[in-house]
Amino acid sequence: MVKDNSGKSLLIIECKTAGNEFDNEWKKTLINGGQIFSYAKQAGSTQFIALYTSDLVDEKITFNYYLITLKDNEKLLEEIAEKEPLSYEKAKLLDKEDIYQAWKETYNQDFATKGIFEDDIPAYEIGKTKYSLADLTTINSNDIQGII
Repeated sequence: MVKDNSGKSLLIIECKTAGNEFDNEWKKTLINGGQIFSYAKQAGSTQFIALYTSDLVDEKITFNYYLITLKDNEKLLEEIAEKEPLSYEKAKLLDKEDIYQAWKETYNQDFATKGIFEDDIPAYEIGKTKYSLADLTTINSNDIQGII
């Protein structure tokens, strides 16, 4: 858990072993919220949750993660107000399943794969708003095996 300057939870990172454990947990997250949404319920103030893994590939340390924002997008909520969307603010007062439902139904399971550990991301400023060529990564041997 990463806390903000006031001591409240800012980011919760769930670490998994690279490969099947990480992939399977992400599948569970997409289906029913997995384990990570229960952490979000326990620390209701948290603004971000991430599923993370790292590995040694081609003699280099690599990492991969899925970053989910649990902050409401007020503009979106206004645009879809007639559908009576479930906001994160309301969902966090309910159950883990409600936080997941807000993510699934209101925010269409939106996530990012950049925004925490990259060199151009300042500490405590989670999320990436502008992408560049530097954000592209070279395909490694594990990626190639999946294609073949």
